[in-house]
Amino acid sequence: MSELFDLATSAAANTDRFPEGMQFRNVNDGARELEAMIARTYKDTSGGISAGGSVNAFTITANRTISTLAQGTRFAFKSNATITGACTLNVSGSGAKEIVDQNGASLIAGDIVDGQIVEVVYRSDLFKWQMVSQSAREIPDTDAIQAAAADYISDNADTVRNDLWVMRPIVSATTTAAPSGATDGVLYIVPSGASGSTWASNIGKIAEAAGGSWNYHTPVEGWSVFAKDSDTVYVYDTDWNAISAAATDSSTLEAATFKWVLSNQTDGGTPADETWTAFALNTTVQNSITGCSIDTGTGIVTLPAGTYLAIGAGSFYENGYTRVRISASTAGVLLDGVSSYDPPSTSAGSNPPVFGVFALASSDSVSLQYYVEQARITYGIGRASTKAGSGSECYAALTLVNMASFVGATGADGDPGADGAGYLASSSASVTIGTGSKTFPTSSGLAYAAGDIVRIKDTAAPATNYMVGSVTSYSGTSLVVDVTSVGGSGTKSSWSISLTGDTGDAGDDGVGYGGTSTTSLAIGTGSKTWATQAGLGYVVGGRVRWANSSTNYMEGTITDYTGTSMTVTVDETGGSGTLATWSAQAAGIPGLDGAGSGTVTDITASGGIETDDGATITDSGVIRGVHLVNAQTGTSYTFVSGDRGKVVSLANASAIAVTLPQAQSSTAAAVGYTGWYVLAINDGAGVVTITPTTSTIGGASSLALSQHQGALIVSDGTNYKRFYLSSSGSVDLYTLIEALTSETAPSASDTIPINDVSAAAAREMTLADLFKTINLLGSESSPAANDTLALFDTSTGEADTITLGDLFKVIASLTALTAVDAADSLPVYDASASSTKVATVSNVFAALNALTEDTAPSMTADYMVTYDASGAAAKKALLGKVGVGKYSFYVDAASMKSTTTGSKTGATLTANRDLGANDVGGSVLSFSATAKTHAWFRYAMPKGWDQGTFTARFYWTAATGTGTVEWEIAAAILRDDDITGTSLGAAVTVTDALLATDDAHITAETGAITAGGTAANPCLVLFQIARDGTVGNTDDTFSAAALLLGVEISYTRSANTDD
Repeated sequence: MSELFDLATSAAANTDRFPEGMQFRNVNDGARELEAMIARTYKDTSGGISAGGSVNAFTITANRTISTLAQGTRFAFKSNATITGACTLNVSGSGAKEIVDQNGASLIAGDIVDGQIVEVVYRSDLFKWQMVSQSAREIPDTDAIQAAAADYISDNADTVRNDLWVMRPIVSATTTAAPSGATDGVLYIVPSGASGSTWASNIGKIAEAAGGSWNYHTPVEGWSVFAKDSDTVYVYDTDWNAISAAATDSSTLEAATFKWVLSNQTDGGTPADETWTAFALNTTVQNSITGCSIDTGTGIVTLPAGTYLAIGAGSFYENGYTRVRISASTAGVLLDGVSSYDPPSTSAGSNPPVFGVFALASSDSVSLQYYVEQARITYGIGRASTKAGSGSECYAALTLVNMASFVGATGADGDPGADGAGYLASSSASVTIGTGSKTFPTSSGLAYAAGDIVRIKDTAAPATNYMVGSVTSYSGTSLVVDVTSVGGSGTKSSWSISLTGDTGDAGDDGVGYGGTSTTSLAIGTGSKTWATQAGLGYVVGGRVRWANSSTNYMEGTITDYTGTSMTVTVDETGGSGTLATWSAQAAGIPGLDGAGSGTVTDITASGGIETDDGATITDSGVIRGVHLVNAQTGTSYTFVSGDRGKVVSLANASAIAVTLPQAQSSTAAAVGYTGWYVLAINDGAGVVTITPTTSTIGGASSLALSQHQGALIVSDGTNYKRFYLSSSGSVDLYTLIEALTSETAPSASDTIPINDVSAAAAREMTLADLFKTINLLGSESSPAANDTLALFDTSTGEADTITLGDLFKVIASLTALTAVDAADSLPVYDASASSTKVATVSNVFAALNALTEDTAPSMTADYMVTYDASGAAAKKALLGKVGVGKYSFYVDAASMKSTTTGSKTGATLTANRDLGANDVGGSVLSFSATAKTHAWFRYAMPKGWDQGTFTARFYWTAATGTGTVEWEIAAAILRDDDITGTSLGAAVTVTDALLATDDAHITAETGAITAGGTAANPCLVLFQIARDGTVGNTDDTFSAAALLLGVEISYTRSANTDD
């Protein structure tokens, strides 16, 4: 029999009582069984089961069918005994299990009593029942509460009486003679000057009439009373102090008293139990607090900000626990009152008080609130007098006094106090001025404390030599200071010590300069006005630079800066044009131009100190600059004498023709005299051709410079020499070498220059020795594709490098030799002969064929050389990786099994279905549109499988229908000795919409399929195909049977063999 705990949380899974397509007449039976389940569960958990068994060993018979105890199984039963210690519960013969408390501890005597309703929940992790209902020991009964309260009052009568002395009404505080015939219970304060033998000896006490005599109560701090004859509140603090307006100057004291008053013989009514409720104060006794008012309908008092003394109380009758408090709607609870207890049904009442001082930061709504444990009907908030004509009934009162209004007479000045400890001190310690910890022996009894800031000054020069820091410690006569700033220097031994202030905060930032403007102005000198920001730091007479860029700017002296307008007399500019985007910055005063007077007669042009044209400096002339730049952008140029020592930049997209005058040795003022030199650089795309008039340049009639090339040209008086420079400006050795005459038939004995590092000398080496040296170099056992070789780039005329990867790419791009002859040659180095040779193609293949055969190549260690076209690099490939990667196999529907197994319904196999035109037939598996149907197949995985996940692609068709079909696949791995029923892994789905009936449909590839079980080689993999056509599957909307043709399974091979 099923129970509620057997049901699934998913509605679609509860098919036992309401299966798909059930007959209508069976619906009643299913619903009634469900109702019975609910009823059995209710009876087991509502406390209606009576326990059997014995003390400490309960037994119950469940209404539900309990075959095993499951986590969370719950029962509520009525105990038949009071336990004396640890106990057990046996449910329907399932076995006795211990009952523990909510902390998992064994129960103790009295936790469960006879007749108690006990609620338990089974904890399968503890194999025990856990009691979730309250222990009987923690539930006091009414009699026990009343007895405890009575005992407390009896044992603490004075304390209880003292706690209740809040706002007690008295007849008078000024009656000096004991009244005769006073009613029992009335109260008086015995005032100073009282007469009579008994009153005179009890001044300051509370006198209570009792049977024609008087009882006297000694007040304690905090007692408060209300004198009816003067409407005055008195509070005791070593003496009785009147705090109402009637007792002090009414022009200054601000106080308010509000009451809840009902007519004579009217009960207070039924209180709201167990919730804080405001007393409906409805009567204003007095109110002199400015801004204070009361809503007599709700009892809410509007009170302005301030500090208040508050006294309040309420009247209760037979409500059990009672309490009052003062609360505000914004500030929350302001004062909590004293708790009291008036036992129900015992004709007892209470007047719990609340008193104290509170502060309000802003105006707030304040109320006197009460809380009762048990509401009594009609008279819960005060029991009315039974005497007609005894006056109105008052069940609550609240008095508020503005503490700021207490104004007393100014007292006489007190005597001057004794002088406190001082700070001024001296020390004769020899201490060097500096930062860090310093110790000064000084006087004891000073006022210094850790953290004080002190200044320690040299008495001889206090303004110059000093130290400032914070006191680390001061004990006895030792003052230790952590010095953080100093003045002066040296070691001093006469110090004065005084307290000083902390370093002040940094001042605000001053006004800045900067500034921007969008005024449109043409670059030029003279008066210019910009509209800019106000409040900048500029002043008239200061200099400012307004710049649009590093080359376009105007600079000058400010003549006016008012508001947002700045006028400047511009005397320095850069660039040109009319611009409207400007930024300003302060500028310095221009430096001197170096102009002077005097006559120079003794400096000649022998060492480079000369005029721009190379002449001797006498009384005038311009001294030549060093490497001045002469920028030329045209297509032709002729060097002049002033270009000596300059960098001439030639830049044009077209070719540039440059004329170099005849070299000569006679006149220093002419171009090309002995020692004349110029550095020419091509900074443009066009070729620069430099042609001497009749002389040669580098032995040629002209010199051509490509872009970014340069040459240093020097005259020897007859012709010009040239030295090439690379783009970085350094001498390009390779272009110098390129200019040499080519040796078309070098021999092994030909030499090249080298630098012998060991001998620190230049030497020469034969070509044969060079190749021999190269052959002796250490072999690179693991060359990388980015390793480089040196080469000479003839297109740029510069030395360069090439990576091995790029070299293979170049080789691969060479024109294929379609007719290779066996006699064609390849360059090689003959190590045995220490010389470079060639080998015919025939001989190379013969050498390869002569290599020892590797009859068992290692798939994990041996490699073959390849060229990676996508990566444009030479690479190596592991033999074991050749041919590995993604593989697939196809399983036809005819090879699958669809037998119904257990709860899984098999798909329907049609062995030879007509698949449309041309009389094509074949087997298909029909998957239902109204139920979940299945099919299975197994596949033995090859050893090269990487034991990872699978993906699948479904091939299907349909004879009719519309919508989208959802295919599902799951897998399980069967190793040697695994049970054949190993659990399947998580199913993966893929959807595919119908395109046309009787058309082939191929789904997208599924996501990764993780097979259940543990992967291994070898193994068998079981694949389960399914379609869930039930109504609950909203992802499958296809309205007819889906016909499966087959499935393609993909996996990854990590090895290309099954060794």
